[in-house]
Amino acid sequence: MENRRVQMTKRLLKNALIEMLEEGVPIGKVYIRDLCNRAEINRSTFYKYYGSQYDLLEETESDFIHQLSVHLEGAIADSSVFYSLCKYLDENLKLARVLINNNADAKFAEKIFRLPVLLENYKILFGHRFDRNELEYPYIFFTHGGFYMIRAWLNKDNREPTEEFSELIVKLLGRFLDVQSFDFSAKKG
Repeated sequence: MENRRVQMTKRLLKNALIEMLEEGVPIGKVYIRDLCNRAEINRSTFYKYYGSQYDLLEETESDFIHQLSVHLEGAIADSSVFYSLCKYLDENLKLARVLINNNADAKFAEKIFRLPVLLENYKILFGHRFDRNELEYPYIFFTHGGFYMIRAWLNKDNREPTEEFSELIVKLLGRFLDVQSFDFSAKKG
């Protein structure tokens, strides 16, 4: 367990990084000198904990995903998990926007949607509809589509309320799951 001083130092650095990213500074242009000046931390202290701004971003994302996971643990395997996900993102809007809009980590969406509670919900919703070999493709379809849908919602100034948006996600899933198979055998004319 880290002591309070280390925790405070890391928090100051993470807050400075979030501010810079929120201002539109790309992660590759976040210079350690500027980051440390903003956090009022010595550069040698930064390098005591991190090798680069990318390491700091990775730890910031990991913290966010861990807290999201803890928040979702109480959600039961039904539509409440989508509400809980959206509620957490809404309650942590500034950080959620920064991390979701950041293009430095192309795998961030997958990190979120690979959380055990979300994977379990996915298996409950789709496990009986697809054979084991097919499960990966609907998962990719929903996670990436869902991620961009959530991203659009978070970036709106006048967003729908969390409950309304999460109900829309459930409604879209329901419609998809109720669609009958298309007849692809029809001849093209």
